[in-house]
Amino acid sequence: GQDAHQLALLGHWYAGDLEPPHHLQRIGDRTLRLNGHGVLSERRLERARQKYGSSDYRNAEGVMRAVLVASVNESYEAELTSLHAPVALVWGGEDREVPPQVARRAAEMISSEHSLRVLEGVGHLVPTEAPEELALAVERALA
Repeated sequence: GQDAHQLALLGHWYAGDLEPPHHLQRIGDRTLRLNGHGVLSERRLERARQKYGSSDYRNAEGVMRAVLVASVNESYEAELTSLHAPVALVWGGEDREVPPQVARRAAEMISSEHSLRVLEGVGHLVPTEAPEELALAVERALA
């Protein structure tokens, strides 16, 4: 394969040592325990998923939800630590699905030249909420 000369990252990856906000973790743990004991019906469990899940998760169904869950639980620590090309991370400052602390943790793992741009007022969907900023990062990478 070809080696990358520069890389622009946006979106998410899972940092194993970062946990969801404490109150959501407690709710999730309780819900899973109750479901495991057969106390919660599938309908009630789905209501909890709709209430506490990310917008991506709430809108996905069936196979797409399974793919989303698998991708959200992927971990890229090994890949991040072995990068040699310059990396530009572009992140939404108001991203609630994958908060900026995840991007900061990713930046700490990258030993090559890298930059992190956190876009204030931008949420999870950088390509649709701030396409100009994303285009600028790509243009810089190609320059």
